[in-house]
Amino acid sequence: MQNWIIDSIIIAIPSGMLALSYYPITGLTRTVPLCNAAWAAVAAYGAVLLAKLGVVPPFAIAISLVASMGAALLTYLVAFRAKGFVQVMVTAASGSLIIGSISVMDKVTGGEQGLLVSPGLLKLERFGTLAVFITLLTLSSLAIVACSHTVLAARLVALRRLEVLISLAGFSTRYLRAISFGASGLLAGISGVLVALSSPALTPMLFNLQISISVLAVFILSGGLSFPPRIIRLASIQILVSFILQILQRSIALSPSVIFSIYYALLAGLLFVSLYRRERESA
Repeated sequence: MQNWIIDSIIIAIPSGMLALSYYPITGLTRTVPLCNAAWAAVAAYGAVLLAKLGVVPPFAIAISLVASMGAALLTYLVAFRAKGFVQVMVTAASGSLIIGSISVMDKVTGGEQGLLVSPGLLKLERFGTLAVFITLLTLSSLAIVACSHTVLAARLVALRRLEVLISLAGFSTRYLRAISFGASGLLAGISGVLVALSSPALTPMLFNLQISISVLAVFILSGGLSFPPRIIRLASIQILVSFILQILQRSIALSPSVIFSIYYALLAGLLFVSLYRRERESA
């Protein structure tokens, strides 16, 4: 029983890290990307494939994190000219393209059948893995809190309504948005590496569009749009939600697809009500 609980927490922590990856973009600039899970996939698959090629695990992980940041910056280059709903759809298409490419390249990535992770990137016992995951989550949270008190963070927050004035003042808004995308890609990449460290195999379903949407919805419902950030609450709620879903899968005589369908429907409804109330309050 104790081992099952620890394993469930280990599996849930990457989703908390993925929730944190939305803060540099959505929390600060109100940009809504739907491809953070795809950026995580780039790091996860990259780390595993490099390790299989004989690259030392720490270097494999570092290179994969750079790759996830690169994927985020490429998404920015494609989407920065779009605004509003169109930008959301462009990021969703970008994420779908990444996951679709992983599915098609089955000779390299294993496709829908999955890519075996074993032997793992890092050979750790159950408690060692849990300690590493909690440490990475804590350090990432502290880094976000520290960065949120910098001048750069203040400029990113100003992008919400004062983008024109910032441009007139001589600051490049493209530069600021690129930084937010890069930081988000890095955090998403860490989430992907954690998935690779905690899963026996990687499949595209672990990083599809529904994952990005559900984590984003929990992020918004948890108060992710506030400033300064409520990082502990953001990560804790997402980890708790993921943990509860795992309990339901084990205890209820329903298929995982049915459970997740009900979960996505409830989440969509709560998100709609939350956004509607926020719109009424700001009117």
